[in-house]
Amino acid sequence: MTSLCRLLVIFAALLRPAFPQDYPALTAQGIASLKAGQNAKAVEAYGAAFRLHAGEPWDYFNAASAAAHAGTASLTLEWLDHAFPAGEDWAIPMKALTEGRDFEAIRATEAWPAFRKSLEERLADFQAQTGPVKEELLAIFDEDQAFRLQLSGLEKQYGRDPQQIRDLWKTGGATDAANQVKVRAILEKHGWLGPRQVGWKASSALFLVIQHADLPYQKEYLPTVRAAVKEGKADAGELALLEDRIGLREGRRQVYGSQIHPDPKTGLWIVAPLEDPDHVDARRAAVGLQPLSAYVEQWNIKWDVEEYKRQLPALEASLAQPK
Repeated sequence: MTSLCRLLVIFAALLRPAFPQDYPALTAQGIASLKAGQNAKAVEAYGAAFRLHAGEPWDYFNAASAAAHAGTASLTLEWLDHAFPAGEDWAIPMKALTEGRDFEAIRATEAWPAFRKSLEERLADFQAQTGPVKEELLAIFDEDQAFRLQLSGLEKQYGRDPQQIRDLWKTGGATDAANQVKVRAILEKHGWLGPRQVGWKASSALFLVIQHADLPYQKEYLPTVRAAVKEGKADAGELALLEDRIGLREGRRQVYGSQIHPDPKTGLWIVAPLEDPDHVDARRAAVGLQPLSAYVEQWNIKWDVEEYKRQLPALEASLAQPK
């Protein structure tokens, strides 16, 4: 197996939606067999997986690689067809397919020229549709982050209350409002665009705009983010951040400990009211987040769960007081 295809194997388990219980085991068996050069066993495992459920593009690509090495050209092309669905960017697998040694035998078949032409037409159509929106999302990402980075610098220099910071928040609020209009239009036209469609940075712009919006906008798009996570187009950790922010705004405790607020009395950073602090790390791990103690270090917070539970009633009481 070539180094390029080894890279593809690494990505096989990323951004995977929910599948029947045996599917992950069978595809893991397929990957292990492929890496070991046991191509017939890999083909058998992938075939069993795909009979259970339509697979992910990465799984089909790895299965096609095994089938190519096993000498089954028709099955290779069938699985490759599934590996390049419409509406996704396949630059890495396309390079492996057209240049890698794994598919040399397929490229020598009579069916290859027409098959390659079909794939290239699909890719060109996809790029024509998503190129402009990707550039728009990249611009939205930069706009969203620019004033927040500037704000962070001002807070370090002047604290949280001076007029410069209030003015910057006013300007940033107008930017956020404009970006919310843009993201609404993008979602209505294209749906949620994941990393495989527009790249990580552009896809993240969708989440950032929703995360930084007001509560009605966040609640409106919460089902959209949840659906994107199920489809493998958004990160479960990002969904956790959004759910925490909505929960606090609705007067509930956060679940994952992602929201850090200034203490109303001391001005020091604290973990906003948190549900069941004893088991927060288990909940964080389930969505791919680091332990809370490591996460809060960037705010110079030392996480002590027993001390936090002792202080939590007073914290909630102080937050509930009218400003």
